[in-house]
Amino acid sequence: MNIQVSKRFADFINQSVSDASARVVKIPERAYCFFTGQDAFEGEADYDYADGKFKAICVSYPSNYFACDRYLTTRELVSEFRRRKVKDAEGLKEMLIDMLGV
Repeated sequence: MNIQVSKRFADFINQSVSDASARVVKIPERAYCFFTGQDAFEGEADYDYADGKFKAICVSYPSNYFACDRYLTTRELVSEFRRRKVKDAEGLKEMLIDMLGV
């Protein structure tokens, strides 16, 4: 499995994390910088040249969590994956649970 913003990875998050729902969204540059906290140049891997927007995985929590949506980028996912030295799917699931706080 590729560690990147994609529908397939969002589906993996949905299967791995029970209390959150993930989906891929396309957002303009300013929104990408605001929601992810990254510079647009750092998000080069998430840029779609066809429509000029950035992709991110939007993770939504249940209403009783009183939590804002979390936006994940390819850079953030890969960085955490390498930092933890994840080797298998179980390690990836644990990484996602820790990152998303559920």
